[in-house]
Parts: sequence; C-alpha cells; structure tokens
Amino acid sequence: AISQVLSEGINTIVFPYENDFENLVQGNYRNGIVPVYFYPELFYSRMPVKTTNEFIKNDNDKQFTTLSKDGMTITVPEHPVSLLQYKNQLTKEGFRNYLIDVSYDKPSKNLIKKLINRLHYSEQVQPSVNFNFKAGLK
Repeated sequence: AISQVLSEGINTIVFPYENDFENLVQGNYRNGIVPVYFYPELFYSRMPVKTTNEFIKNDNDKQFTTLSKDGMTITVPEHPVSLLQYKNQLTKEGFRNYLIDVSYDKPSKNLIKKLINRLHYSEQVQPSVNFNFKAGLK
C-alpha cells in the first residue's frame, strides 16, 4: 500500500494509528510519520448521539467522549494513546518523524511543551493507554 501511495507522487505518509511496533519494523519504509500521541476516532455517526453527560461508558466501564463536529457525532476514548515512551526504540529502527495530535485535548499553555519534552526523553504521558503497541493487535 505504501509503494502505491508513493508511486502516485505523495512524498510522506502517516502510518495508521492502529499499527503496532512489530508491523512497523517489518516494513522497509522509514520516512513516514509515526503517530505517538493521539485520540483515535473510534466511531462516527451522522445521527446525533444524545447523552446526559460528557462521557459514555461501555460494558467494561471504559469511558468515551462524544463530540459534535460538522453535524457528525465522533466518539473518542477518555484518555489519549501515548506511544511517546517508544521513541528511542523507533529511532533505533530508523524512524525519525513523529506525530503529536492534540486535536481532542483541552487547550493548555504547557501541553505542547510537556509532550515534546516527553517525546525527547522517551517517556509516557499519564493518564494514557498504549494500545497494545508493543504486544501487537492480536
């Protein structure tokens, strides 16, 4: 898939959010952008989702946030996925470009500085999840 996209004249790609470490390092392409901090958009609905509070829960008591954007309801997890702690391992494998997506974070004066600092030192941000990045999605 990467070869096809690059053959169309695209210079750089963002690796899929649901990628795992093993899958990334098995590939030959190292110039892509690895997402290391993000809120995955789990569900979209064209029909408004009405909730009585900011969060909804699933059967396992995991909380999710619903947001309305351009007439769509988008569901994201309560906590971000943070793979910042894997930066040193990714760099050893030849990856150099990292994505920090704060689209669903509340604006904060120090957030970007904190995230860049954690990336620099390869440290995880809490509270967050790591999405089975190291174990793989099985």
